[in-house]
Amino acid sequence: MNNIMKKVFYKITIIIMMIVLAVGTANVSSLHDVKADGFDGDIMDNPFADLFVDDDPGDAVIDNPVQISSVKVTKIRLKKLLKTSIKSATRKNKKSRKAKVILKKITKVKGVRYQIKYAQNKKFKKAKVKTFKNNRFTLKNLKIKRKYYIKARAYVKGSNGKKVYGKWTKRKVIK
Repeated sequence: MNNIMKKVFYKITIIIMMIVLAVGTANVSSLHDVKADGFDGDIMDNPFADLFVDDDPGDAVIDNPVQISSVKVTKIRLKKLLKTSIKSATRKNKKSRKAKVILKKITKVKGVRYQIKYAQNKKFKKAKVKTFKNNRFTLKNLKIKRKYYIKARAYVKGSNGKKVYGKWTKRKVIK
């Protein structure tokens, strides 16, 4: 194919994709394969497709000429959805050895787990990492009258067994 044919083919493909996205009733899995069926936003070979709770019709992941695979695009989308924050992290008093931590719950993704990193040092040297299924939990065996610094993040396992992590939150102090 010469350059003019490639440009024409590319422009026609872009127009078809725009029409498909506007209508929201087609499954686009590659540039050459357009099928009409009740499109729900998922792509067949996507290992993270079963993790989304609320996919809007019309959300399409399209393999464009830059060759971005649907898995990478979905990973980027997952990382944005896995954003959490620390709502509260408190002790009852300074002599308590327990701290209650509450994180912002993630509802748009199934099977989310939370990781907590805590340490007595601002730079998290010698930090301990704990994993929890729930967004509310208690840290135990803390030292009395010591400040602890805490960070949190969410993660999820795909059907291929790989974990996708969100970003760590800003650090918060437990006094």
